[in-house]
Amino acid sequence: MASKNVGNAASEEGGILVKLLSVFAVVRPSEVFSVLLLTLDGVLLLASYYFLKVIREPLIKAAPGGAEVKSYATAFLAILLIGVFYGYRALAQRFARLKLITYTKVFCAACLVVFWALGHAGVKIGIPFFLWVGCYSLTILAQFWAFANDIYTPEQGKRVFAVIGVGSSLGALIGSYLAKLAFKPLGPFNMMLVPAGVLMLCLVIVRVVDARETQDVARKKEAETPPGGQGGLSMIFSQRYLLLIAAIIFMVNLINTNGEYILDRTLNEETARLGLDVAAAKIFVGEFTADYYFYANLVGVLLQLFVASRVFKYLDVRGALYLYPLLALASYTGMTLLPLLAFVRIGKIGENSLDYSIYNQAKQALWLPTSREQKYVAKQAIDTFVVRAGDFVAGILVAAGAFLVPRLAGSHIDDPRWTKIYTITNVVLAAIFLGIVVLMGREHKKRAAEAEAKKGAKPEVKEARDGDESASAA
Repeated sequence: MASKNVGNAASEEGGILVKLLSVFAVVRPSEVFSVLLLTLDGVLLLASYYFLKVIREPLIKAAPGGAEVKSYATAFLAILLIGVFYGYRALAQRFARLKLITYTKVFCAACLVVFWALGHAGVKIGIPFFLWVGCYSLTILAQFWAFANDIYTPEQGKRVFAVIGVGSSLGALIGSYLAKLAFKPLGPFNMMLVPAGVLMLCLVIVRVVDARETQDVARKKEAETPPGGQGGLSMIFSQRYLLLIAAIIFMVNLINTNGEYILDRTLNEETARLGLDVAAAKIFVGEFTADYYFYANLVGVLLQLFVASRVFKYLDVRGALYLYPLLALASYTGMTLLPLLAFVRIGKIGENSLDYSIYNQAKQALWLPTSREQKYVAKQAIDTFVVRAGDFVAGILVAAGAFLVPRLAGSHIDDPRWTKIYTITNVVLAAIFLGIVVLMGREHKKRAAEAEAKKGAKPEVKEARDGDESASAA
């Protein structure tokens, strides 16, 4: 009798959680445990990443010419990531999924301890730390979504990614807020130890989810097989679908990075107008950055909580892909007409909040109808080479402006009038982006139809089991 009561209590609890999660998406009872753990994992990873972002910005921006130095460092990162990708691919060829994730997280945590020690030793780590955070963000976050894509079917992913995405958006909000509170009392170097500890906690969560999702023999065998790693870029260029994903990622990053430079220029103009010295400017930039990230993530959380699942229900992935280029087109047109810090800040908050929530979910959902090798290797290639290729091109635009402006117009690159050139550039890029989305819509429809046609008996069995559990919970 006691055993039966415990079982009923568990079923009732599962039913309650399913009802609570139904506000955001349809989650079946058998999926609740892993979905909630992955959501927590997303909260922790994004919170730690925003700690790192708040740390890195003052370290690189407060120096003379900080906006240009940051842009050049971002461009160099594209070259650095070539080595990072090939190193990661070598690990993917040799180690199973869980070992690959474990080694990556432990290595990143160790790097943070080294930066902490170097910072306290008086070593100038602004540029190296900026480059490392760029590698970290792409590797760790891409790996998180690759793991989620690996353990869920396309049908599951379309449903549960809305909940997991809430964790990412909420983590970014929490991280940016806590980073603002911690910046003065802890200082940038002591703050580095927080993400190091968080990474170890995230590793525990992944191991628990992996154990739960690989209980049957077929899933266990798949998990113990290295994802692969033959090719990467060649894989992308040989398939139209992957090439279009790469084009979308490239355009998002190019527009966003160029937009960050526009914000940095406008911010520098504001500090100059206020007449701040280096120390005061560092504090002003640090607090402005924390506030900027906080509000962008707050809006992102609200979008993820109450809008994302509805967007995917009524517009599907293909319709959601139009949102970013349309917003960018309107936002940068407005910045061209009204180049004030307050307006640029609002435009960038809107752009980033959409990218962090609905658009991030759309980008991740594009990988659902792909193979394991494509999820772990082609995705990693796109999230390293292609993402940073956008940064590299943005850096070229900055360098071109710095070289050409004094020669063609006889004015300095810091002249506020030249910020308008970059806003107009983003207007043009947003229009091109819309054309790419049209092509992807056609290709995704074809790929989704093929995936549906290949759907085997295994997902149907799982759905039947979920239906039984739903009846039991009810």
